[in-house]
Amino acid sequence: MMLPTRDGHALETIMNLLLLRFGIIAAVVVVIVIALFALALWLRRRGTLGKASRRAAPLARTAAAYRSRSRRGRSDLISAGLSTLATALERTDDKNDAR
Repeated sequence: MMLPTRDGHALETIMNLLLLRFGIIAAVVVVIVIALFALALWLRRRGTLGKASRRAAPLARTAAAYRSRSRRGRSDLISAGLSTLATALERTDDKNDAR
């Protein structure tokens, strides 16, 4: 552990490392979102988006259930997101079947 010096260089170094870490995490999230968006567009153009969403909904539901079991009842953001994704995919699939 670094001790702060009188001129504050240690604190500046720590802040720079934290900012760099945040930037890397944000960049990875942006790349994942762009890749998923491109995949959705590609599937939509091929006409297989409905089939993919029918297959992805149970997988998202299972992943959310597994994460909630492994977290010993504690709610977390990823489990809630997976559950919401599965619900949204199932609703979209039900709307497309009604047409």
